[in-house]
Amino acid sequence: MRRKIGMVFQNFNLLQRSLVIENVLMGRLGYISSPRSILANRAYSKDDIGIALDCLRRVGIEDLAYRRVDALSGGQQQRVGIARALAQKPSIILADEPVSNLDPTRKREIMNLLSEIHKREKMTTIIGLHDMETAREYAGRIIAMVKGEIVFDGKPAELTDEKLVEIFA
Repeated sequence: MRRKIGMVFQNFNLLQRSLVIENVLMGRLGYISSPRSILANRAYSKDDIGIALDCLRRVGIEDLAYRRVDALSGGQQQRVGIARALAQKPSIILADEPVSNLDPTRKREIMNLLSEIHKREKMTTIIGLHDMETAREYAGRIIAMVKGEIVFDGKPAELTDEKLVEIFA
């Protein structure tokens, strides 16, 4: 089951003192045995390394594969997180506030990237956002919840400013 769901986290959840490629390879752990997984990099096959490099290429940062994560910008780190999720070869991507820590330019880049992955790979993508403008711009469907209850489920055009006031007042 864990292989089928790729997670993209608000705070990236990366190993800061490790290389980018090592972080992306973590997405392959579901494909190797537990005894092999404790061997760190020796556990990964050439195929796994190829998959990781391809995922980095798909998110536009293949050239950063052998850099430490702590030397990257926030937008680059989020791309590493997306590459790690893709390395799992999931059928669903869940993204928890993937752009809340980014400046407006990087925010748009990451949302465009997630949208492109969703369309190109026909992959179900569920993104949790508090920014309703971003949700309206990128979503095909918006579900709003208050205290664990669904209070809106519809198309972005149906989520008017008046409806937002009604929901969140």
